[in-house]
Amino acid sequence: MTAHNGNPFRRFWDLGYRRLLPVVPHDCGLRAAGKRPGIKGDNGWYGTSVKQYAATLDDLDRWAAMGAGVGFRCDSVGLLFGLDIDTSSPVWSEKIMRAAFKLLGPSKRRIGAKVLLPYRLSAPMDYQQARFDDGMDDKRPGLIEGLAGADDTKWFVAHGIHPGTGRPYSWPDGVPAFNDLTVVTPEQVRDFFNRLREELPRHASSGSAATDRATVDQPSLKGDLDLIRKAIEATPNDPNQIGYKEWSETAVALRGACQDDENFGLDLFCEWSEKAGLTDETEDAARVYWSFKPPFGLGADFIYSQARRLGGEQYVASAWHDAGAVEPPNEHTAPTESKATPAKRFEFLPFDAAADGALEDTRASLIKGLLDQGAMTVLYGASNVGKTFVAMDLAYHVASGLPYAGMKTTRGCVIYVAAEGGRGAKRRVRALRDKYRASGVQFLLLPSSVDLRRPDADLKPLVSAIQALGVPVMLIVVDTLSRAMAGGDENSSVDMGYIVNHFDVLRSHTSAHLLVVHHSGKNAAQGARGHSLLRAATDTEIEVAEGSIEVTKQRDLDKSWSSGFALEVRTLGVDGDGDPITSCTVRLVKDAGVSVGVATPKEADVLKAMADLSALSVDPAGGVSVAELVEYFGSRADDMSDNAVRVMIKKLAAKSLIERLARGRWGHIVRKDASEWVQTHSSDGKAVEGEQVQMGPEENQNVFE
Repeated sequence: MTAHNGNPFRRFWDLGYRRLLPVVPHDCGLRAAGKRPGIKGDNGWYGTSVKQYAATLDDLDRWAAMGAGVGFRCDSVGLLFGLDIDTSSPVWSEKIMRAAFKLLGPSKRRIGAKVLLPYRLSAPMDYQQARFDDGMDDKRPGLIEGLAGADDTKWFVAHGIHPGTGRPYSWPDGVPAFNDLTVVTPEQVRDFFNRLREELPRHASSGSAATDRATVDQPSLKGDLDLIRKAIEATPNDPNQIGYKEWSETAVALRGACQDDENFGLDLFCEWSEKAGLTDETEDAARVYWSFKPPFGLGADFIYSQARRLGGEQYVASAWHDAGAVEPPNEHTAPTESKATPAKRFEFLPFDAAADGALEDTRASLIKGLLDQGAMTVLYGASNVGKTFVAMDLAYHVASGLPYAGMKTTRGCVIYVAAEGGRGAKRRVRALRDKYRASGVQFLLLPSSVDLRRPDADLKPLVSAIQALGVPVMLIVVDTLSRAMAGGDENSSVDMGYIVNHFDVLRSHTSAHLLVVHHSGKNAAQGARGHSLLRAATDTEIEVAEGSIEVTKQRDLDKSWSSGFALEVRTLGVDGDGDPITSCTVRLVKDAGVSVGVATPKEADVLKAMADLSALSVDPAGGVSVAELVEYFGSRADDMSDNAVRVMIKKLAAKSLIERLARGRWGHIVRKDASEWVQTHSSDGKAVEGEQVQMGPEENQNVFE
C-alpha cells in the first residue's frame, strides 16, 4: 500500500478504520516529523493535537492531497488497541510476540523500526506499560506499551515513511480489516502486562520518580508554558549530568506539565535532547516523549526543581521575575541617567560609616518591640490552641492602629489570607467588629485557597491584586502555611525553598510584613514543623500554646515578650433554628492562666438569661440591662427582683464571668481555654450539642486551625 496506489486514507477507511489522523511527513523539516500528527497550512506543516480530529470523508481527500501519513487513534470511541513492542532485540521481540499470541490471540504485524500488533478492545481501558532490560543498552530499557486510555491521546502510525529507517511502514501479513481484529478484554490485557512485569528482566532505570500515578492530581502538574521553557533552557545539556533516567523523567514531566499543549512540550524535549547529544536520532526523543501516557507522575515542579538543582540557585527567582506582569512599586525603582557609569555590584562600607548609618532608618516598627516593618513572622502552635484567633486579633490592631499589649502600632492596610476559607473566617471578623465596635477598618479578608509554592500558580496574581489596591499594605497574614504549600512537602528542602523564596518575593513587591500561621511538630519542644529553611528565613517567631503567647525568636528585637490570653465567646446572632451563632475574640492577660470563678445555679440562670436576650437582640454585642433581666425573670415562675438581679450581676462580675460594656449594660462572657472552645465548636462558631452552653448542632468538621 503506497501513496501512488491511491488515497491511503480511503483504503483504511474502507477496511473499517474510522478514527484516522494525518501524520506530518518525515522529510518536511518539522521537528519530530513522521512521528506526530499535523497538517499543512499556508506557511507549511505544523503539529496538532491528537484530540483535534474526528475524520470525515472530506478530510480523507484533503489529508491525502497534502501528502500526510496515516495514523490510527487508539481511543475509547473506536476501541482500537495497539501492542507496541519497542526493543532492538530480535530475540525479545519474537518472545513477546509469541507471548501476546498465546495470551491475547493472533494478530497481524505492523513493522516500522519495531513491531506493533493491533487488537480490538471489548470495552475502554487504561494505558499499560512495561519496561525491561533487553540487553541492548545499559541506559535505555526495552519498552512494551498497551496503547489505549480514556484520555483519548494514544495513537500509532499505520502508513508513511519511518524517519529513522527511511523505509515505509509495512504490514508483511497484510492489513487486517477492523472487524477481523482479535477482540480482547481489558482483563486479558492487564493480566498480560502483569505477567510481563513479573517475568521480564528488570532494567536499572525502571525505578522512576513517577510512581503511584493514579493518585496524582493531574491538573496540579501543569505549569506556565513560558516558565517551563525557561526552566528547560536553564537545565544544562551535559550528558555527564543527564543520563537516560533523567532524560526520560524530563519527558514524563513535560508531558505532565504541558497537558494543554502537548506539542509545545514535544518541541521543547526534542530541542533540549538534540542540544544535549542524548540521542542520535530525533525520532528517539519523540518516541520516548509520546511513550509516556496519562496519568502522569511528574510535572512542572520536577522541571523547576531540576532547573534549580542543575542550573543554579538563582533560577527560580529569576524565572519568576522574567515572566513579567508584576513589577516592584515605583517608589522602589531608582531613576537612571542616560549613559551613566554602571553601578558597582558590591560596595563596601568602612567601619565608621556603617556605625554612623545605624540610626538612619527611622521607620516606625509595625508593632514597637515586637514586629518590624517589611519583615517575616511565623506564628505557630499545636492544633486547637487558638492560633487563628491570636493572628486575627494582632492583625486587627495593626489595621485599626490600636496599641497591641501596650505596644504602639503603625496603622495601615492589612490583608488576611484565610486559605482555609469558609464562613468561620467571616464570623471571626464579625466578632472583632462587635468587640471593638469599629467599622471602615482597612482589614481585607481573602477567604480563598492560594498556591504560593509553585512559581506559576497564585504568586503573581496575588501580588498583582495587592498592588492594584493602590494603598500601602502594612501586613499580610497567610493562614496557614500548609494550605499555601498546596500539597507540597513541608519537610522537603526543595518545596520549602520554593515557598520561602516566594514569601520573599511577596514581601519585596508589596513592602508588607508577612505573618505566616503554621503548626508545631509532633514534638512541640522542637518548634514549628517542617524544614529548617523556614526558621532560618524568619525574623520573628511566636509560639501560641494553651493560654499563652511567647516570642521564641527575634532577629533584631527583644526576644523576651510573652503574654497570657483567653478566648471570649461572643454571640453574633441566631441561625434559622433560633440557636445562637458564636465566635471568639482574644483577651490578653498578664498571666498564662485566667482565674475564673464558678457560677452557682442561680448565677448560671442569669448567665443563661443574658445569652438568650443577647441572641434575640438587634445588637447581640451590646449586652443587656438589669431592667431587661428583671422583665425576663418576671415572665417565669422563678421571679427575681431588681435588687436580686443587681446582686447576681455584682457576683458574676467579681468572678470574671461578665463585664460592663457600657453604662447600665453588661456582657455575657463565656471564657474557656482555647483548645476547649475550639474542640467543642464547629467551624461556624456553634457549640457542639451537650456542652454547658446549649447551642445548635455542629454542622462541619473543625477548620479553626
